[in-house]
Amino acid sequence: MLFLNHKLFQKKLILFILFLALLTRILGINYGLPYFFVGDERSLIAGALKMAELKTLIPAFHPQEFKLLYYPPLMSYIYLAFLSPIIGLKYLTGSFANFQDFKTYLVLNPGFIWFFGRLLNVLIGIGTIYLIYLIGKKVFNEWTGLLAAAFLTFSFLHIQLSHFTRHWVPSLFFTYLVIFFAFSFCKKPHKKYYFLTGLFSGLAFGISYVTALSWIVILLAHFLCRDGSFFNKLKYKNLWIGFVIFLILSLVFILLYPQEFLRMAIGEDTGLTTNKSLTNYFLSFIYYFKILVFFEPIILLFSLFGFLLLAFYKKRHLIIFSAFFLLYITVLYLFFHNEPRYIILIVPWLCILAGYSVYILISQIAKRNLSSLLIFLVLFLIFCYPIAVSIKYGKLLTQKDTRILAKEWIEKNIHPESKIVTDWAGIKLIPDKKSILLQRKLDENSLRTADKVLLNLDNSKYPQVKFSVLRLHFIGEKLPKDLSPYIKDNNYQYFVVSYWQKKELTPQDKSIIKKGHLIKKFTTGAENISYDINNNFIKPISIIFHLERLGPIVEIYKL
Repeated sequence: MLFLNHKLFQKKLILFILFLALLTRILGINYGLPYFFVGDERSLIAGALKMAELKTLIPAFHPQEFKLLYYPPLMSYIYLAFLSPIIGLKYLTGSFANFQDFKTYLVLNPGFIWFFGRLLNVLIGIGTIYLIYLIGKKVFNEWTGLLAAAFLTFSFLHIQLSHFTRHWVPSLFFTYLVIFFAFSFCKKPHKKYYFLTGLFSGLAFGISYVTALSWIVILLAHFLCRDGSFFNKLKYKNLWIGFVIFLILSLVFILLYPQEFLRMAIGEDTGLTTNKSLTNYFLSFIYYFKILVFFEPIILLFSLFGFLLLAFYKKRHLIIFSAFFLLYITVLYLFFHNEPRYIILIVPWLCILAGYSVYILISQIAKRNLSSLLIFLVLFLIFCYPIAVSIKYGKLLTQKDTRILAKEWIEKNIHPESKIVTDWAGIKLIPDKKSILLQRKLDENSLRTADKVLLNLDNSKYPQVKFSVLRLHFIGEKLPKDLSPYIKDNNYQYFVVSYWQKKELTPQDKSIIKKGHLIKKFTTGAENISYDINNNFIKPISIIFHLERLGPIVEIYKL
């Protein structure tokens, strides 16, 4: 079994793990494009494009225009820098009459922009896995790092969030970069490590305010791992310099976009105004424990063993790992609200502990001179479930969503310019100009940028196939509660509706359905119910094995 500790074998293994991480995250990267079926995915890149359009890097000067950006601005800066040469190359290599023609193309065909935005997120996600390997190696040993990286590679939550242009994976990367340097000065107290923790914690704050919690690990590493009295540690100059760097950078990002900071601190998205109680505080721990049971049961199981092992063998490490976990959930409870994806910042932390406990397990097998085959069998049994989930999820992402199938069926089977009422989110049929003018008359604020572009587009360049569409998702409140007479008087011929569960259908939807008959239905293969896997989904992830594709149920009625 000596080959297991051979340096060349270990180097090849981490490269293989990173290759698997790339495969699991690149598979299905085109899911849904050019439509957006995942909440919040548009915000960061839209913020970057708005910066380019307004020629500014300071959202504070244009609060109304930047309402679409509801995160701190750093990630939009990163997307702007990454995407600008790609968009420039597209313009130079395309056959556009002028720049205005190119802008119209971008509005109506945004898919390639989000593809490259997602690609950047994939690369950052792989970088996070490598960081976890380095942290596990630094804190424990090489094999702990390798196993921790393997756990994160097949983490459903990490795979899911790595696929889409959301701020969670970049937040992870910068947070664990800070933690890496915190453990570095835990080993060797060089002043550069303190300065780097200050720098990267400040940058992490520019992506997500919750990353400020990385200072829990910084302080614990400083006070628990270094020699000397508490007072001497407290007055250590380099610690304070690092903290000042963090404060300065944090203040800069707040000033660049104070509207977002105030919205999170005291505005509509704050958790401070909700009722707090000791009972609800403990319930928040139960909530996130349940999320881990549903999404990451193997990581949770072996991380619990990891906590137990630390209690016996590494009590300082137990304090660090426990405190970060407990204080993170506490801050979520105090300042935010419960959502499944919020636990992602803790998942790599648990992967390190899971890696440590599995390392101890295989070490015990090796000490007893048992067959190497037994070690591989144990590892296979540990990872077979998360690998199966990863493969199935990747396969689902490569299948056409039910909404796309429905749109393609309509374009193929319903006569162009037919009059259609729709109530579905995340996708739309191409409306003709009369439909857009009617929508503007009913509710001008409901028009999207693409609608405004279409309205001013030359008829010879108008995309096909177009329909006369009444979009209830945008303007339902501006219409009569009983739509039946309105639909009949205006000769609407079809109704398209989507839902995850029947109970989501509005009374308005139900009244329209009663007047028509079902001509086509698209489902995920799970009977008359579907699951929004990529958003606020709170059920065991094993449900995906019952699905043939993703998306809500879509029904098409002839009126």
